[in-house]
Amino acid sequence: MSTPPVYRRRPTSAAVQQPEAESWEEEGVARRAAPAASAEPALDPYAEPRRGLHVRLNDFELRALEHWSKREDTSKQRLIRRALRFWLEAQNGAK
Repeated sequence: MSTPPVYRRRPTSAAVQQPEAESWEEEGVARRAAPAASAEPALDPYAEPRRGLHVRLNDFELRALEHWSKREDTSKQRLIRRALRFWLEAQNGAK
């Protein structure tokens, strides 16, 4: 019978010491280099999509979307994104 493996815990962030800055200038540079966690990212409507969304559709909605995508000769995903962007811009009053 073999012995079970020993798992060691990683040190927590409180246990890890950050090196002290040698001067106030270096400390300022370090703060500017690392943005705050609470800062909101810039919202670009043409940015690359990074997240997904699962949408449940009934049979009527799915068939209508398939018909529309065949008529427009494009994918269902592009049609949904185009319609959603149009609706969001109309709701936010964007031009």
